[in-house]
Parts: sequence; structure tokens; C-alpha cells
Amino acid sequence: MYKLLFLIIILLQDLLTATSMDEANKALVDKDILKAIKYYELLAREGVDEANFALGKIYYLKKYEKRDLLKAFEYFQKAADYEHIKAKYNLAILYSQKNFQKHSYIKAYELFLSLAKQGYPNAQYMVGIYLMNGFGVEKEYDLAKSWFEEAYFKNHYKKAACGIANIYANGFGVIQNLGRARKLSQNYVDQFSLCKKVFVGFKLYKDKYKEDKGFKFGYYR
Repeated sequence: MYKLLFLIIILLQDLLTATSMDEANKALVDKDILKAIKYYELLAREGVDEANFALGKIYYLKKYEKRDLLKAFEYFQKAADYEHIKAKYNLAILYSQKNFQKHSYIKAYELFLSLAKQGYPNAQYMVGIYLMNGFGVEKEYDLAKSWFEEAYFKNHYKKAACGIANIYANGFGVIQNLGRARKLSQNYVDQFSLCKKVFVGFKLYKDKYKEDKGFKFGYYR
């Protein structure tokens, strides 16, 4: 009897939380920011990680008039304490911004790396970027390429193709291969700035770069 009553109470709490989240999300869609914040804050006090994450986004994104990076950091951190993957990623993004008071490439890299090891492709790409450019770590082109490949070929994260293309176009730790750089970047020129930079900067639109003249191995067969 008591077990049944306990289960009913838990189910009712879950239902109320879901309803409140729906109401908060609707207020956000309706651009009633103050109302959305009120609902999310009530849920956040109850330990709802998604509510903390939502508040973090409200204070982080430029499209909301309540932008405050320190408050965004605070709410992302609370959600991250509940192992919220996207909240951890956004914390790393905040740390990576030079205009942020708590800016730290090292802390950003540590967060990106922990998420990359969990298989999160966005973070795998960022680890590659950090290693390729030496942000807070020593440049390691081979390792950067490996993370880009993990994100692109295994997890289908398209943006990572630009990282691999950049490595082959510049010959970073590999034999320069402009044909391969073209093959990897040409489909994403209009989507990602790094692909455009590689494709246009190395004039890969020319016919002479149509063929991948490098050795065929691994992912590139």
C-alpha cells in the first residue's frame, strides 16, 4: 500500500514538472521572457537540470534581452553538476571567449576533452581546433586530425571535415594534399567559414585539384 502511494506521488511530481516545463517553454516561444524565467527558476530550485540549462541559454544568447554571461555561467554550471552534456559544452564555450571574465583556454580544453572522450562530436571538433591552433595546449597536428576524423567519419559531424581539410591544405603534420582538402571542404563552403577559408584561400575551385593524389588509406579509400 505504502509503495503504491509512493509511486503515485512520484508520478504526480513528474507530471507536474513536465507541465511546468511545457508552460515555461511556451512562455519562451511567446517571447514572454520574464514569465519564462519565473517558471524556469521555480523548476531550477527543485533541481530540474533542463530548467537550469534553459536559464543559462536565456542569459547567454544574444537574441534575449536578459543577456548576462556570468548568470549564464552560473546556470550552466548548475545543470552541469547533474551531468548535463550540453551545459558542460556551453561552459567550455564560455571559458573559450576572451571577453568573458572567467576566460581560460585550459579549463575550456579540459571540458571539451572530457566530453570528446564521451563521444560528443561537437566537443571532438573543438578538441581538434584547440590542438591544431595551440589554444592552451601544445600544437599536436596528428592528434588534432584524429579527433576531427572521429567527429566527421564516425559521428557524422560535418563541420569537422573543414578541420581535416585545413590540415591537408596546409600540410600540418602530413604531406600537403590539396586534392584531398578540396574533396573534404567543397560541399561545406557555404556552411562553415573554415571550409570557405580553405577552399577559397588555396584556390581549390581550380580543376587541377579535382583528384586526390595522395596515398589511399584508412578513411580515405
